[in-house]
Amino acid sequence: MRLLSALLVLGTLVGCGPVQSTATLIDAEVALEAARTAGARENAAYEYALAEAYLTKAKETVNRARYESATEFAHKAKELANEARKKAASASNSSGATP
Repeated sequence: MRLLSALLVLGTLVGCGPVQSTATLIDAEVALEAARTAGARENAAYEYALAEAYLTKAKETVNRARYESATEFAHKAKELANEARKKAASASNSSGATP
């Protein structure tokens, strides 16, 4: 019975890596698209480029089955994309204001 329980736990843990990394990659891609739509390429170029680089690295890493590292890279890409989106929105709002 103990062996069966251990195998079930192990099987569950093995399955989590690909699922979690895939979900995080999707979240990062959505955040990057939102940043692009907000004009981050022009108004937050550094953050946007860095988010793209981290997302690319996450995809390369997940292809090598290094799911924990891929999740970390994707999470960083998402954070940077969100920062880029906020910065772009702020720049867009301030440039649209009349003095």
